Amino acid sequence: MNKALLLTTSASAIEGAYHTNFHRLQRSLDAGRSNWARTESAADADVILFTDPTDSLLRDVRQHSLYQAYRDKVLVNCDHDVSYPLVPGLYTSLRRGRFNPRWSEGGCYVKVLDHDWITPTPLRAQQAKPISFVGTFDNHKSRQRLARINRSELFVRDTSDDAARRNAQPFAVYEAWWHEYAQVLHNSVFILCPRGFAPSSYRIFEAMKAGRVPVIISDDWVAPVGPAWEQFSLRVKERDIERVVDICMENVGRATEMGRLAEQAFADFFSLEACAATILDRCMAIKRSIADGYRAAQVQATACGLTDLPMLRRTLAPAVKRLIVR
Repeated sequence: MNKALLLTTSASAIEGAYHTNFHRLQRSLDAGRSNWARTESAADADVILFTDPTDSLLRDVRQHSLYQAYRDKVLVNCDHDVSYPLVPGLYTSLRRGRFNPRWSEGGCYVKVLDHDWITPTPLRAQQAKPISFVGTFDNHKSRQRLARINRSELFVRDTSDDAARRNAQPFAVYEAWWHEYAQVLHNSVFILCPRGFAPSSYRIFEAMKAGRVPVIISDDWVAPVGPAWEQFSLRVKERDIERVVDICMENVGRATEMGRLAEQAFADFFSLEACAATILDRCMAIKRSIADGYRAAQVQATACGLTDLPMLRRTLAPAVKRLIVR
């Protein structure tokens, strides 16, 4: 039986905020039947997993005493829209230019565990509007191009101004929004999942949970290891977004089976019973891959950022500034 120590630097999670990945993964680990058990001892842990990091450069993790003492078994699960893999682990919005399989892998949105309003329903391939996208259009040019497609098979709705996207609304506002969103999912066959500010999208995992076919439109997205993505999802290049309706309709004949496989993959890898074990298994694989050369893997991972200008700017600029001030 492997042992995991779950930690967080998030004040709200430490104070007991239920809707944080720290508590979601605790619930998942307790609900699952895996080869993982929780421990409170860093010395006994096979993996020390930090969730809900508060800094995109992971300074909160890297400055933690347990990182200093047990660096070889500290990993992170980070779902920030912008993240820099300076600690080994899983990154939901890992950009391809920052991807090094020995050091980091793509991750899932653990938050989808809380989306109880999404449940699997039988998929009917014959729908008046089999393709849908509900979301904001202003956070990436791909979504803006999608909004201009005028096809009878496609349903799109811009939610930028919806009250449910704002905080401190009456619960009934959120409940109505969730119900509408779930209805669109269940009335669709293909769920378009265009990238936004981040290369990943909640919709990928929501579509799987609903038993629908995720259509992933993100050249930069790094898929989580495990699911056979090619069996139940479609990948459409951003340059081909104007062809997305035709690509979907070409696959209508196998959509029912794809939806079934998507639902099964969610249950196997990302459900409440499976999510924590999936993350910890991948963290253990990463830990083993760098066991004999942690520093070399760290240097190699950092070198990936030399061609990533945002990462280069964020990591080198502070060091240059310190030199100048001195």
